Amino acid sequence: MELLAILHGLRIAWDRGFRKVVCYSDSYLAVALVTDPPSPFHVMVVLIHNIVDMLHRSWEVRLLHTLHEGNFCADFLVKMEAQQDSGFLLVQDPSPDLEPLLLADSMGSVFIRL
Repeated sequence: MELLAILHGLRIAWDRGFRKVVCYSDSYLAVALVTDPPSPFHVMVVLIHNIVDMLHRSWEVRLLHTLHEGNFCADFLVKMEAQQDSGFLLVQDPSPDLEPLLLADSMGSVFIRL
């Protein structure tokens, strides 16, 4: 699922004309699979190669691992998507509930989870 999210996010960023992108993932495995592609027999090899091909386009993309607690927006969106019937949810405008999380993530704020 995380690999699909990375691919969808990169495609959206490319299609919208962003040419300097930082993509954060709280899945260390997903980042590792993309930065050091596995054998050609890996079950997700096609998806991984699609992401790698996206990364080799004419743009600047950094794919970085972040801790789950450092990515509040992703956590919020995962929970929001779980309540939907579709497999992919594109949010055009953030809900008011997401706005403080966007600010916290952009500032690198740390919150203690209860």
